[in-house]
Amino acid sequence: MANIYELTNEFMDLQEMIESGEYDEDILSDTLESIDYEIELKAEGYAKVIKNIESDISGIDAEIKRLQDKKASYKASCDKLKANLKEAMMITGKTKFKTDLFSFNIAKNGGKLPLAIYCEDEELEDEFVITKRIADKEAIRKYLDSGNESDLFGYCERGTSLRIK
Repeated sequence: MANIYELTNEFMDLQEMIESGEYDEDILSDTLESIDYEIELKAEGYAKVIKNIESDISGIDAEIKRLQDKKASYKASCDKLKANLKEAMMITGKTKFKTDLFSFNIAKNGGKLPLAIYCEDEELEDEFVITKRIADKEAIRKYLDSGNESDLFGYCERGTSLRIK
């Protein structure tokens, strides 16, 4: 049995024969039926492999989510333990000490101080505002779909996809 590439090439060869007009109707018909049958068998085999891979992907996605949830739980536990230890150190006044294995210290954070702004963004002066223009792709798509043309946007083209149910 030929592979999908060979079948595709055979089909293209038949198409060239038809276009050239040099072919026998019976041979063409038999060959076309044979290629169609083999392509259907190949397609079925491909679909089985695709479904198995998609199933594996779903399983991997579920495992990733499980591990991410576990990571988030560990992080929350770690943050809670740190907060409890810091609070105990602050209450007892032991903000700096050493044990055999670790050193403990409550220090001020470096870098920029947190900033509290007491007005709404609309009330800020222009010099304190950052604006960014973002293209409304849905509006552009509707504009182009309605038959309008523009040198700014290029073109809008729908792709195709294979669906196996």
